[in-house]
Amino acid sequence: MEIFNTSNRTSLEAGDPWRDKIIVSLRDSASVLVLASPDSVASPWVNFEAGGAWVAGTRVVPCCINGMTPTSLPAPLSHLQALNPSDPEHLRLLIKQLADSAGLDFPADYDYETSAASLRVSSDSTAPSPESEKFREWFLRCERRPAKYNGQSASGKFRVSSLKADRKSTR
Repeated sequence: MEIFNTSNRTSLEAGDPWRDKIIVSLRDSASVLVLASPDSVASPWVNFEAGGAWVAGTRVVPCCINGMTPTSLPAPLSHLQALNPSDPEHLRLLIKQLADSAGLDFPADYDYETSAASLRVSSDSTAPSPESEKFREWFLRCERRPAKYNGQSASGKFRVSSLKADRKSTR
């Protein structure tokens, strides 16, 4: 399983043909998450990428952040079932869907209530917590050697350091 983030320089490196890599990634993705903030939904590139994924038949999931709600999404994102990861039930649904599409075990006993509350509180934080670093390390081990970790799951808490979309395009 691979995560491709068009705003992250680990997904796109200097000299990469970024348009081509984005197109291939959108075609090959099981799911595309649109971090829908007031800034990101106004971005032509975010809408272009979401539309490209949708046309390619990829599941596009708007995830409302930074004050955005499913009812405040503009068209065409408003025509897709959106989730708000700061709502415990929405976070559970999102993790279940991602686990299913990636062939991973669903962490049913995870504390979604606390994590959703943490997402609400940490939306302005930019410093990663030790828990989020532990989760990231576990995820990277699974990504590099997925067969070794089949049937295993991570437990404990992790905190997302930031769910903000970039305000400026880096392209």
